[in-house]
Parts: sequence; C-alpha cells; structure tokens
Amino acid sequence: MRLRPWTVRSRTTLFETPYGMGVHREVVELPDGRTIDDYYQVTATDAAIVAALTGDGCFVLLRQYLHGPRRVGLSLPGGQIEAGEPPLRAAQRELREETGYAGPDWRSLGTLTRNANQGGGTEHLFLAHGVARVGVPVPHDLEEQEIVLLEPDAVRSALRDGAVPVVVHVALLAMALLGL
Repeated sequence: MRLRPWTVRSRTTLFETPYGMGVHREVVELPDGRTIDDYYQVTATDAAIVAALTGDGCFVLLRQYLHGPRRVGLSLPGGQIEAGEPPLRAAQRELREETGYAGPDWRSLGTLTRNANQGGGTEHLFLAHGVARVGVPVPHDLEEQEIVLLEPDAVRSALRDGAVPVVVHVALLAMALLGL
C-alpha cells in the first residue's frame, strides 16, 4: 500500500503571537477525496534540546517548575532557535545559558515533531559528551531552576518514576541511554 499525503486546500490564521506561536484552521482533502473543513494546526518556533554528559558520565538536568504539565520535574536544557541560528549553535547556547556547562563533543540525534496531528514545531535533539562547568547559568526571567547531575541508572529510575514529564525529553534521554 502506498500512503499519500493530505492536500491542504486553504489555511486561515486564527491566532498568532510575536513569539512564533500560532493556531491555524485548515481545509484538507484526504487521499480518498473526503474533505475536512476544520483541521487545526499549531505552529511554534523550532527548538534545540541537549542531553549533556559530564566527563565522568553524569547527565546534566534541570529541576524546575514546568507550566505545561503544571508541576516540578526534571528537564533537559534547551529552548527556541533564534532566526537564522543553526540548531547546533542554539543547543550550545542553551546549555551554556541554562547550566553554565559547555563541551567539545556534540552529535545530532535527529529531529522530532511535537505533535503527530497538530504539528507544533520541530525539536532538534543533541547529545553532548565531556561537558564541564565553564561559568554560571544565566536563567531567563521566568526560570527558577536547580542543576542536577545524575548517573545513568538514576536517570533510568527518574524516567520510570515519571519525574521527567515532557515527552521529547523522555525520548532524548532514552536515545542517549541506548547510545551509551
């Protein structure tokens, strides 16, 4: 069976922020000819996320309040990619800003879409080895966080216990653990 993409017949922007987030209503035609008149899509600025390992093999994580899941949890350093900024440079910048860590050995682990049906932007995933503290974090005004260094077994436990509530962070940590 050959699967075919849907055809977007029209797109109306319902809401858009200056920060690159938007909600759009699309009229789409399915391969069998049926039409959906109100298929909603979400747009957001692409982001870069880092699973960073210190020289002694500990993951650099953040414990912070996460407003999406509405709770304190463990997360990975990362954030929006600025206009014209390469994803790797954004990942390196975010790691440095949020944790004060930097390192020489970087590898892309690919990209993921935030939501299979509504879109929501692309997450660029990176693995950094041999990171070390080179300065102090420069958190943004809405971020109150604690840097946590965890060995791989402790990360596995955190994943099993639900301490990492953001799905793309779970995916990146799992990919990093599989690659160790």
